[in-house]
Amino acid sequence: MTSIYEVLESDHKLIKQWLTELETEIAAADVEGIEPTETRTFDILSRFVTAHSKAEDKVLYQRLLDSETTVEVGYEGEIEHDIVANLLLKMKKCDRGAQWNAYFKVLKETLEQHIDEEESTVFSRAEEIFPDEETQIMGAEMEASRGELPDIETRVRGASLLHGSKLHS
Repeated sequence: MTSIYEVLESDHKLIKQWLTELETEIAAADVEGIEPTETRTFDILSRFVTAHSKAEDKVLYQRLLDSETTVEVGYEGEIEHDIVANLLLKMKKCDRGAQWNAYFKVLKETLEQHIDEEESTVFSRAEEIFPDEETQIMGAEMEASRGELPDIETRVRGASLLHGSKLHS
């Protein structure tokens, strides 16, 4: 069985990879005239971050709110998830361009800061109140609540072909 910490670290790694890939696509759009909308990276990132945040709120942050010693970090995490959800919503409604790029920059900074803080402060605070057995149960609950991971190989192959790479063909 996988602990909640291992599941979250794995999810965070994927999120960081998609942020980097999307940043590369934005740069390519500026240089090569490729529209970032021609790849599915933003849609995949948005769906995954949304599912991850909802599951994490349910499995981790609700439990943190139940303890006096972790209630503040529980609220902080939920608030940060709300901020990210709002940014994603604005990006979906916004045409690609300078404003969308600005939203992306703030989204990326917010997610990276949230992930770093969560993997240090939140994890260490959670370890003080959750026994190992419970973290294993929480890991399984997180995976079940979040759902399946996107098919990364198919997505990467599509993005590579779009950018002219024969790496995955």
